[in-house]
Amino acid sequence: MKVFVSSVRRGLEVERDSLPGYIRSVGHTPVVFEDFTAQPIPSRQVCLEAVAQSDAYVLLIGPLYGDVMPDTGLSPTEEEFIAARTKGLPILVFHKMGVSLEPRQVEFADTVEKYAHGSFRGEFLDANDLRIKVGSALEHVEQNHQKLEWFPRDDITPLPPVLVRTPNEYRPLLVLTLAPVPRARLSTMQLRGIAQRAERVLREIGSVPQSSGLESTIVDDGSVVVRSSEQLPRSTGGVTGFTPGGFGGVSASPSGQVAAWQLLPRDFAGSLVDHDFLRETISKLLRLIGQLEAIPSDLVTPYVSIAPADGVRQGSPGTLGQRSSGQLSLQQGRVLETKADDCLKTALLASAADEIADELAQRILEILSRFH
Repeated sequence: MKVFVSSVRRGLEVERDSLPGYIRSVGHTPVVFEDFTAQPIPSRQVCLEAVAQSDAYVLLIGPLYGDVMPDTGLSPTEEEFIAARTKGLPILVFHKMGVSLEPRQVEFADTVEKYAHGSFRGEFLDANDLRIKVGSALEHVEQNHQKLEWFPRDDITPLPPVLVRTPNEYRPLLVLTLAPVPRARLSTMQLRGIAQRAERVLREIGSVPQSSGLESTIVDDGSVVVRSSEQLPRSTGGVTGFTPGGFGGVSASPSGQVAAWQLLPRDFAGSLVDHDFLRETISKLLRLIGQLEAIPSDLVTPYVSIAPADGVRQGSPGTLGQRSSGQLSLQQGRVLETKADDCLKTALLASAADEIADELAQRILEILSRFH
């Protein structure tokens, strides 16, 4: 496994320096920011990419929070933690004993503590104690790796997701909906908690810029919807009428269903989607919902819809805005949706997001190919 080691260096120099060699000795590949200091790409970008490419994430909590980035107000360590959480990596957290944390580090430690899914926590006295505990935790990760399995069900009756559109808004959406198995009710307090987490997570993972506003709405059936309060992306003009895509929103209903959706890019002739685009988009939506910790069951059924699908066809989204001709469709508001007849473990939503998204992308493309 590739194991990313994350921490502020000051105050943890001995412990950090002791881990790479030990991690290699137990058969894994250590990844530390010290390896990237001589690269031409800014180390911040390289480190975050390295986190996403790792298999496990080791976080050392020492006395200092670290210098903050001017654009996010977060330290590199907290940004790395968010990247690991977004990717769904096993997170192994070790607190140094006998040290006082500065106030901002206390806040960060509290944030880490609240993230329960996929985390292991421990304490250490010194470098030797840390090595022993890291080795034990990595062995546990290897032994408890969960393989993605799909379980057929014939008793799943999902409901349509709750979407909120503005007046005169007619944009094709890619919608991912997760239905708990068995169906479970969410209270008003739980729904409000999901909305609050959604507002925080959307900014943390970059779905919505830090400066953008978010609005939470409770609709008639009691569902909560969180979406950007900014104007939707507009056409860049010209003959082609290219309009970029963007994040749409998140909803959670009293029935326990959670949905997230993305606006599809389009031009004068409609939208184009291919397997790679769908897989990447669905994977991001899966990780987003996974971080909300909103599914009240151990099993979940994921299904994907395109709504409306009239102007959506198979093709490379990269050619949008470059076409000089295309086949127009009458806008009838038809919806394409994958079947909801199997389920998987909720705990795998983030860690197996790419694999799940690959399957769902294939399913919706097969339906789209029969539609036109």
